[in-house]
Amino acid sequence: MKVRIFEKEKLLNQDIVDDFLAQLGIERVEREPIEANISLGYKKIEFLRRFNLQLPLSDKNLKHQRGNILQLLYRMPLDDEKVRMSKEQREEMVKDYAVENQKCAEYFLGKEELFGKQVDDGGENRFTLDDMMEISIFLWKSKQAQIAIIAQKCQSFQAQMDSEKQAESWWKKAIM
Repeated sequence: MKVRIFEKEKLLNQDIVDDFLAQLGIERVEREPIEANISLGYKKIEFLRRFNLQLPLSDKNLKHQRGNILQLLYRMPLDDEKVRMSKEQREEMVKDYAVENQKCAEYFLGKEELFGKQVDDGGENRFTLDDMMEISIFLWKSKQAQIAIIAQKCQSFQAQMDSEKQAESWWKKAIM
C-alpha cells in the first residue's frame, strides 16, 4: 500500500485519475471529459434546506408536488461556493484529530505533520434574501417553461384529436 496526501496542486496534472494511473505505470487513454463529483453549492443547499422545512420529503402527499426541484437546482447557473466550516470549526476538527494525524504522518510518510499549514479561506458561507430570490425566480421561470411545453403538447394533441374527429365525421357522411 502506498499512502499519499491528497492535495490537488501536488497531483500529476492536478488530476487524481492521471496521478493514480501514473503511480501504477499505466498510460491514460484520452476520452470525453466528464463532469464528475457534481455537488450543490452552499446557497443551493441552504435554499433546499429551507424549502424542505416547508415541503418535507417525508410527506408523501407533497413529494409529487415538489417535482424536479433538485434537478433544476443542479442545472441552475449560480456563482455559488462550496460549503465551508468556520475558522473555529476547522481549528476544532484539527485539534480533535491531532494525535491520530501525527501518528499517521509519522508511520506512513515519515513526516511530523500530515497536512501543511492550512490557509484561512475567508470565513463562513452567507445566504441572503437576494440569494433566495435569485434561486426562487430561476425555479419559477423553469417551471413556467415546463408548463408551456406541456400546454403546447396538449394543444397539439387536441388538434390531432379534432382532426381525427373531422376525418371520422367526413368518412361516416361519405359512406352513408
